[in-house]
Amino acid sequence: MGGKSKGPSFGEGLLEGLREAAAWKRGEVVLEVMNIDPMPPARICAVRKRKARFATDEKEL
Repeated sequence: MGGKSKGPSFGEGLLEGLREAAAWKRGEVVLEVMNIDPMPPARICAVRKRKARFATDEKEL
C-alpha cells in the first residue's frame, strides 16, 4: 500500500493538533493568532467565473 514515513503519521498529527486546541480552549496554552484579510469581491467574482467556465467545459465532454 502506502510507503512508510519516518515522521509521525497523519492521524498522530491530527490528534496532537486536537489536543493542543482543547488545551487552548481550557486556557492552558496560548496559541499564535494570525489575522488574514478576506478576498476582495473582484477576486471572488473572478474565481466564480473561472469555475463556471470549467463546469461547462466538463459537460461538453
